[in-house]
Amino acid sequence: MVGQSGAAMQPPRATNDNRAYAPRVVSHARFNDSSSADPSAKRQLGQSHDLHARHAVVWDRDPRTAMRIGNALRRQAHTVHVVHEPAALHRCLRHDEPDVVIVDLDEIGAVPSEVFDTDAPPIVGFTTASDPMVRTRYLDLGVDDVVPAPLSIPELEARVRAVLSRTRGDTESTPATLTCGSLELDSSTSRVWVRSEWVDLTALELKLLSFLMQHPARAFSREALLEKVWGFSLGDTSTVSVHIRRLRLKLEAEPARPVIIRTVWGVGYYLEPPVE
Repeated sequence: MVGQSGAAMQPPRATNDNRAYAPRVVSHARFNDSSSADPSAKRQLGQSHDLHARHAVVWDRDPRTAMRIGNALRRQAHTVHVVHEPAALHRCLRHDEPDVVIVDLDEIGAVPSEVFDTDAPPIVGFTTASDPMVRTRYLDLGVDDVVPAPLSIPELEARVRAVLSRTRGDTESTPATLTCGSLELDSSTSRVWVRSEWVDLTALELKLLSFLMQHPARAFSREALLEKVWGFSLGDTSTVSVHIRRLRLKLEAEPARPVIIRTVWGVGYYLEPPVE
């Protein structure tokens, strides 16, 4: 909602004074819904079917799209709330405490501002935009993952599962506490001690930083980080770049000249343990 709750008027989860905003797109993509044609798609989930059963809210002004997504997530044993109006989404966020929000990013101007709060549930968005730069701007706004056009329901399901897996916390890959140089990570509070203060992290920032802290001075490509942290062997690596930039904004004294999360040109990124 513009004015009272327009997302374009609100800061993203990671503050960035130079952030760019995605244009509003009003057309809808055709579906690539192979789940209905492949009945084995549900069976191959195995034990993860129950592992990722959570409460999801689907928001889209197009009832056909929203219901199709909602029905697909219900087949994964999720409790699903499907809403079409911004006010209904606002009520769900305030009273139902969802674990994940799925939104039509082409209508992002009407999304209530609290969707992008730091402590809000993770967001998986979908868009008709095929331009990678547009998807990058959505990620800069605070969206955790973006499914591009044409909208694939199985891909959306997979990305929701991956986001929920990350936010549940992986005790094997994310220790309760972790120290690397002067960095101190506390996964129980989703905070990191850096430059003599505690800094709040989103669930994905926490997992990305934890992975880098567990492998200091080792460079990883964007593709490798996408697989290790996001859980995708293939996909848009721009989400890796965006989350590296978010971490730099929170960790570095001068984000434009990073000394903690460094870039190896032509390779990827590595963490240099800071010393205070």
